[in-house]
Amino acid sequence: MKPHQTEYWLFPEIEDYEEFVARVQSVCDLYQQAFSLYEQGIHLVSTDEKTGIQALERFILRAIPGRKERREHTYKRH
Repeated sequence: MKPHQTEYWLFPEIEDYEEFVARVQSVCDLYQQAFSLYEQGIHLVSTDEKTGIQALERFILRAIPGRKERREHTYKRH
């Protein structure tokens, strides 16, 4: 076991998978069109909607022999 090794892991909570795929596709389409939109004078801006949240307690899967510790992107708010 190597407790100093960790990796981030993602377990998304997706309630409506088809809606999720549609939203991801629309964002990806905009990123692909960004340069042509810029040439038309349209600016594409991307923001992080959780910039002011301090993650106090991460969800962690502890390391076991043969697997690194895994940390999720989500966190518990107190």
